[in-house]
Amino acid sequence: MNSISCFSLTAALAFASLFFDHNTAAAQERKSFLPEDHTSYVDPFIGTTKSAVLTKWGGNGGTYPGAAAPSGAVQLSPETRVTGARGYDYTDHQIYYFSCIKHYSGFPEGSSGHVFIMPVRAGKVFEAGISSRHFRHGDEAAQPGYYKVVFEDDHTIAEASASLRTGMFRFSFPAGVTPKLFVGEAGEISFSGKRTLHARIANTVINFSEDLLERKQVKGGYLLTFRTRAARKNATKVIILTISTSTIDYTAAQRNIDTEIGTSTFDQLRKRTSADWQKQLSVVDVSDPDQQNKTVFYTALYHSLLIPWIISDSDGQYRGADGKVYHTSGKNQYGGFSPWDTFRTLHPLLSLLYPEKQQDVILSMLDIYKQSGHLPTESMTGNHAVPIIVDAYFKGIKGYDQNVAYAAMKKNLLEAPYVQKDMEIYHRMGYVPFSNAESVTRTVEYAYNDWALGQYAKLAMHDDTVYNLEQQRGLNYRNLFHPQNLFMLPRKLNDFKLEPGMTGYKEGNKWVYSWFVPHNAKDLVNLMGGNAAFSARLDSAMSNDVVLYDNETVLHLPYLFNTAGYPGLTQKWIRDILINRFKATPAGLPGNDDLGAMSSAYLFNAMGIFPLSPGRPLYAIGAPLFQSVKLHLAGQKTFTIDAAG
Repeated sequence: MNSISCFSLTAALAFASLFFDHNTAAAQERKSFLPEDHTSYVDPFIGTTKSAVLTKWGGNGGTYPGAAAPSGAVQLSPETRVTGARGYDYTDHQIYYFSCIKHYSGFPEGSSGHVFIMPVRAGKVFEAGISSRHFRHGDEAAQPGYYKVVFEDDHTIAEASASLRTGMFRFSFPAGVTPKLFVGEAGEISFSGKRTLHARIANTVINFSEDLLERKQVKGGYLLTFRTRAARKNATKVIILTISTSTIDYTAAQRNIDTEIGTSTFDQLRKRTSADWQKQLSVVDVSDPDQQNKTVFYTALYHSLLIPWIISDSDGQYRGADGKVYHTSGKNQYGGFSPWDTFRTLHPLLSLLYPEKQQDVILSMLDIYKQSGHLPTESMTGNHAVPIIVDAYFKGIKGYDQNVAYAAMKKNLLEAPYVQKDMEIYHRMGYVPFSNAESVTRTVEYAYNDWALGQYAKLAMHDDTVYNLEQQRGLNYRNLFHPQNLFMLPRKLNDFKLEPGMTGYKEGNKWVYSWFVPHNAKDLVNLMGGNAAFSARLDSAMSNDVVLYDNETVLHLPYLFNTAGYPGLTQKWIRDILINRFKATPAGLPGNDDLGAMSSAYLFNAMGIFPLSPGRPLYAIGAPLFQSVKLHLAGQKTFTIDAAG
């Protein structure tokens, strides 16, 4: 086993220079690559059903097989379930409808969306959410930017493709079948002529390739009928449907269609989007004879590029958090943020491989701050837009006003009114007491956020006052550490809850959150009894499934063995996770993918490096899975990771 556990400072500086010395304000330059089709390794069905391995904190992968472009705002995907965990599940054999937007890939219901479209069999009673059509998986296909299914009853074919802001369906109705479509779950619907539909949700505009013959309002939407083909009795009737949305109005949505689709045919759009995916995926070249592992790898990269998605229109306009219309600060404006899910691995991956996108993401976050008064936090705990920005800054992504970024991060962590309502008591007591919800999770995450801001304060802004304050607050996890039990426990004054269950934790328990000190891991090792005791305890917890690799909260755990001086255990566990918990099957993800968080962790693990503490520009060393991985980086730089033997 390799005895190296992390980059030395000298090596790290050389590594950082190789990776990140570039001008991210300019467009990324990429080399011309060999014509290997990376998209052929992508299987969008991976993660579309319940995991095949034991999980505790979310059993379904939550991915969807439908058509989407990289960072695309429109995603056209089938839904096979309308109750429970709605969306698509590979074990099902019926489709209720296709949904078109807001697919939060990897969330428990991440394969479900809004604005429903469905080809309806004529002569059958249709009711949205009740009526469905059967299919066989042998008659189904999914590739990056393309989805196809054939319905068993009358052999109607539904195909979908998408661009950044638009989508296109091609419905092929066999001879003798009356072309009928349902459009619904889209708010108030109106018609602008015989070929255009407007729906209130997301200012949706739908164009049809020919005139409507009949429209009938039904529960939840409209049934639309088109003419059957009369010229040739045995000819297939094809209806093309194009769709776009806008944060501004219908005119902007129509402009998206005119700009991104125009006169393009379905096959031309599909080919163009496939080429876009090829360009994105070819940033990494993997050399290895194991085709299954390459399939898992490139599918993980595909899943890591679905979100955040673009919210600006083709002309660069978008509606901001304050309801006003703005022009994007960078190339594209992004939305769909969930920093708690993505700060650990997804954003470090974007910083490494796609710095132009990551810079636009940061500009978008800062725009949210300017428009709303705070950085995005979404519904989870912590203030993790802070380490996202700090991590990107130390990796050379600086194409934004650093003073604005500093003010925004301080506003989230230091200045009232706080985004998180328990920040005041956290500052006063040095921890969140158990009289407040999720007290342990919030304390350890706030401490990490404080540390990250302190790094920026000192190294970017040279503000020793804030640095000293935040470095001290970065140690606040110690206030919940119970030395007799060796756990981070819910506390109020001198009272600790020794058997808290899940009380005090977010998607976890004491076994999960007692390890969350990524910024000061050596201190955690010492608190838990030193190198040998720490490593034995963590190894036992993982060996006995007390701690499962199934959620973002534990992605860093295998690398803590490095910190304790046991790199062999890091390498053992990383290899075990890569081989046994990820598979090239619909059940092949070890829990919710959470906007690509689990997938991007797999990518780092497979490459042999890992961002243990985002906000510190160092990588822990793991166990590379492939013979060779070549990263084609910005500025026409290449970094190769060879694992001989």
